[in-house]
Amino acid sequence: MNNIRFITSFAHGFVDYAGAFVLITIPVIANFQATSPLAFWLSIGAGLALLTYSLLTDYTLSFKKLIPLKLHLVLDSFASAAFLIVPFIFGFEGLVRLFFLANGVLVLVAVLLTDDRSVDRSVSLN
Repeated sequence: MNNIRFITSFAHGFVDYAGAFVLITIPVIANFQATSPLAFWLSIGAGLALLTYSLLTDYTLSFKKLIPLKLHLVLDSFASAAFLIVPFIFGFEGLVRLFFLANGVLVLVAVLLTDDRSVDRSVSLN
């Protein structure tokens, strides 16, 4: 499976921060609060959690290297599962359901394609 893992830890960092931005801004822009306040706050919370553990992950684009990349990918896997299950548990519909399912699939793909064997430290934020 390692031969298909072509996303570097550096690229994964960009994906993480973009994902956090999407999770925090899209529910506001699309007014999830009007159709499902729970979906709104779950997405905002997930975005803030992703931002937090990304800033603390041992990869190039982090602030403090406290969380090993492999543990970060485990957290991403749990997030993916949650995004895929939550819409059905809470009965999200329409755009809200699609948003959660798309995030679940995209996070899973990022986890499966990220090379966790080495961490690129050629550039550092601290």
